[in-house]
Amino acid sequence: MNAGRLNRRITIQSRPMGQDSYGQETGSWTNFATLWADVEPITGNEFFTAAAVGSEINRRIVTRYHAGISASQRILLGDEVLDIEAVMPDRRKTQLEILCKQAG
Repeated sequence: MNAGRLNRRITIQSRPMGQDSYGQETGSWTNFATLWADVEPITGNEFFTAAAVGSEINRRIVTRYHAGISASQRILLGDEVLDIEAVMPDRRKTQLEILCKQAG
């Protein structure tokens, strides 16, 4: 991994844990980890391949490995909110590739 490419600061947030009497989540998102990352848009062929399987993935984020990151969390990138769709560690657990879509 080229550390110079990790030039964007992201914050991983975890979902609130409680539910109200209507089954809605209560509480606010909490910060889980703040990491340096390489953030790339998914373009061209990759975008059409993702769209073919019904996915709305539009960002690829690469960062150093950090245990506990999952698809139930979200990412703050500046004032953008991204939903995590997939978290894929490399074989040696030295880096993570995170596929995301715009929250909405």
